[in-house]
Amino acid sequence: DGLYFLPNRVQVVAARPFLVRDGAMVPLRRSAADMGAGESCWDANGVHFRVVPGTTIADYELAGTMLTSGLVLTGGSYIEVRDLVCEHFANDGFNVHGSCQGLVFRNIVGRWNGDDGFSIHEDVGATVLGGHFHHNNYGIQDINISRSSFYGVLVEDNRVAGVDFMGGYHVLVDSVVRNNAGPQIQAYPDATRYLREPGNPLAAGLLVLKNVLTVGGRQGLHLRGGRADVSGCTFAGAAEGIRIAEPAVAEVRESAVYGCGQAELVCLSPNVRLLANAYFPGRMQWQGRDFAPGEFAAYREVSGQDTESQAVAEPVFARKDSFRLQAPDVPLGNRQVRPGLPADPVFPFGEAVRNAQAPADPPPVTLLAFDFETTNPWSRVYPWPEETKDGAKVAGTAQLSSERSHSGKQSVKLEVVFPAGRPGPWQVKLFSIQLPLERPVAEMRFRLFGDGSGLVFQPRLRDRSGECFYGPRGTLDWEGWREIVWNLRATPPVRIEAGDGNRQQDTPPFEVVLELYPEVPAEGGRLVLFADDLVLRLEE
Repeated sequence: DGLYFLPNRVQVVAARPFLVRDGAMVPLRRSAADMGAGESCWDANGVHFRVVPGTTIADYELAGTMLTSGLVLTGGSYIEVRDLVCEHFANDGFNVHGSCQGLVFRNIVGRWNGDDGFSIHEDVGATVLGGHFHHNNYGIQDINISRSSFYGVLVEDNRVAGVDFMGGYHVLVDSVVRNNAGPQIQAYPDATRYLREPGNPLAAGLLVLKNVLTVGGRQGLHLRGGRADVSGCTFAGAAEGIRIAEPAVAEVRESAVYGCGQAELVCLSPNVRLLANAYFPGRMQWQGRDFAPGEFAAYREVSGQDTESQAVAEPVFARKDSFRLQAPDVPLGNRQVRPGLPADPVFPFGEAVRNAQAPADPPPVTLLAFDFETTNPWSRVYPWPEETKDGAKVAGTAQLSSERSHSGKQSVKLEVVFPAGRPGPWQVKLFSIQLPLERPVAEMRFRLFGDGSGLVFQPRLRDRSGECFYGPRGTLDWEGWREIVWNLRATPPVRIEAGDGNRQQDTPPFEVVLELYPEVPAEGGRLVLFADDLVLRLEE
């Protein structure tokens, strides 16, 4: 009836052999009874194959994954492997056991293997600089107390999971994990009973993700336990964007989650810190309670998380085919950040990673406006000197205030208290948070409330390298609100200094500074200044 059988004993322990035709796996079933035409089953006794009716076995050129693994190390350290492809093995493409330290792999490929594309075990330390792992059971699976770092890897189309970390310490940076059947990335503890005592930190597992994109699958990221630090990542198109189980301890920051089938976040663990993220559209589950997109404020109140994050209906991408966002920007400490990938990943192998949801280049952002109603972009105060010769310190704050406003209900109130003992001029620098500008500033506008004091002020721009561009000085010789305008084309900087010296605004990030020069009497004094409606027009 077209069923052929070849006895052998290849399937032992972790080996999962299969038939290969035209370089790809022949469809594999659990038992011979489940097989259809052109399908196979490889059990402990051997391999079964059923031909298409009207053909014989002579019509097929079949190969079998008869060897266990491609590159095998069970000892030996400080070895470098370059440009090696391991394919069509019953177990792993790259398989490392024992105690092997200082291993470096550059531009390697593990594909079409029975179990893992790349796998290290026990007490192994390895770094992978460029890799492509596809069409295995697991693209990467590192376990026990192993320590691995992956930079610039593409993990795709694996049959079980993309990246699987059990125990140990693992880093994944500037990488893409996509279109794997189960979780794209998952991490959980390992008992490691034969390597370490119970409760050892490496047994719990530690994971670091930075500038990582996941696409598709059951979860973009599934933390089943251990500890994880996740920053600047994008999780797109999974059934669940991020799932954090109760034992896990995690921080997820400056990341974007969108386009998921069921929920952007499912968090069952109370031991998390979530901040400066963006969720599209924002279906959240916290400790078993579901929140719809319109209930994001309620989610924040109940969870105490994501207080600076946003839920937005649709993501705005930076350019055609890109996964990087153009908006929104969210405040985080002394910075304003853009959640998600800071840079699009680029690989020397595999197809280009393109985002079909970003069909066209959006118009560039050329205007940035702050009304000081919910966000304070001018919040960092640096007096100079910081203290008198006697050690008395200067106290300064810049906070949102409803005492005065030009538009809306609030402005920023700068308040500096100078101690006695140092008469004469001081300098106070009011810094903005770090802004993720991608274009130079062409014009700066803001409102100042004048008190007729004659206080001297000067606007300044500070670029990524610390190079400073100084605008014209002004004097607070009026009363009430007045708009201050500095057009850099009409009025070039009066001086440029510090930084890399290239006399160009390098972005991002970028900072806007207002310098003040108060005259303080010997008995000390107090400076109060209100500012509102900061607007930056960027070059087109």
